[in-house]
Amino acid sequence: MSECVVDFRGIAIRPRSEDSEGSSPPTNSDAANSEEHYMNNSDYLSRSGLYCEKLVSTLLHVPMVMLRAPTRQGADVAFARQVAMYLAHTKFRLPLTDVGVYFGRDRTTVAHACHLIEDRRDNSEFDAQLSAIEELIDHAMRPRAPLIEGQTTQAWCA
Repeated sequence: MSECVVDFRGIAIRPRSEDSEGSSPPTNSDAANSEEHYMNNSDYLSRSGLYCEKLVSTLLHVPMVMLRAPTRQGADVAFARQVAMYLAHTKFRLPLTDVGVYFGRDRTTVAHACHLIEDRRDNSEFDAQLSAIEELIDHAMRPRAPLIEGQTTQAWCA
């Protein structure tokens, strides 16, 4: 099975693959091999983090450079960073430690950001907005139909 590449404004991402439907559950050795491969793939971390940064920066009108600033910045920047960290953890299944490394924060800071965003989802308006962002990510990660006859059925597959 090939991995699809998602392109968002020039950023290619190879999402971690999930088991196909109807297949047997992974064994402990399968999980260990998968995690070892993932942990050695810093490219996935950097592309996923950059994807979240670009998406949140664009949608929340916060300059990308400020999302990884070493200091908190203003409330709007801190909030945008929290959203980006939440998406990196929940949508791309990155461990809190890895998200923290990417954004220059401690894993406990990332955990706190994820809890804050989850708590804000109790507000139906905020939940609808975040759900729309999550749908953008889901849509971008879907396989595409071929554009040219004879091309693979997943247009961005490697």
